[in-house]
Amino acid sequence: RRSQKLRAGEPDDFNIRNQADFLTTLGETTETFTMLLAGIAAVSLLVGGIGIMNIMLVSVTERTREIGLRKAVGAKRSAILLASIASVSLLVGGIGIMNIMLVSVTERTREIGIRMSVGARSRDILTQFLIEALVLSLMGGVAGILLGVSGSTAISRIARWPTIITFFSILLSFGFSIAIGIFFGFYPARKAALLNPIDALRYE
Repeated sequence: RRSQKLRAGEPDDFNIRNQADFLTTLGETTETFTMLLAGIAAVSLLVGGIGIMNIMLVSVTERTREIGLRKAVGAKRSAILLASIASVSLLVGGIGIMNIMLVSVTERTREIGIRMSVGARSRDILTQFLIEALVLSLMGGVAGILLGVSGSTAISRIARWPTIITFFSILLSFGFSIAIGIFFGFYPARKAALLNPIDALRYE
């Protein structure tokens, strides 16, 4: 107040915040951002799983003359459209997973430094974060498969359309979830594995 030349009775024209308040606010913001990214990734993978199930459904339906797909060109275009939707959804979900893992690596830099200082090797850190990314993608993939199967069953009962859900289509969806988790989780995991232990321990 003296440096601001404020008189007695005048309100403060400045604010004082200590480091603890800043870190608390930053932690809450980061946690909210991480939860938002996790939600986006889960929904995107779920949509991708539904898209893959729909592709297999169109492939089976295309061979069934009883339902009205008489033109092979129209059926092929529908399959291409559904494949494009599934690809974009899987891409968005993968990017979401990568962002979540990058935020996780940043938040746990000191933890990584401590693990390395007590004997953890780079490949141990790499494996840890790859497994975390894989678990995230598998959760979204399983949710997408369950929703796809239940949706196909519901449509079959309500619209009386013949639907066939094969084990191969479920296995394909599961495989895509694994591939997305490994592919998009590798960069954050490698970034964590290449951290310098000394710099990581000094990270604030």
